[in-house]
Amino acid sequence: MKQASLPAMPLVALECSSYTQVAMAVQTGRYAGFLPEFAKNAAFAGNSDVIQRPLEKGLRYDRSLVLAWREASVRNRPFLEKVIEALRVRIGKAL
Repeated sequence: MKQASLPAMPLVALECSSYTQVAMAVQTGRYAGFLPEFAKNAAFAGNSDVIQRPLEKGLRYDRSLVLAWREASVRNRPFLEKVIEALRVRIGKAL
């Protein structure tokens, strides 16, 4: 009798764009998901089982900081120009 082989990569059954969506999918009992540690006690995590594992080095990522604003906000609140410039200096990069 020949054993069925598993695919090299799991099939993606659902794609989520937020932690809340992941938590809600997990709550249905039909999906598993990855959430950051801070989300394990959040109200949206419900009473789902949590397995905590350290992140593999190959999966680590660097978070980037993005400064974004609406030009209309700056026009309506001129003081924001100084705030944006101060943040640019603190971040140390020209945006």
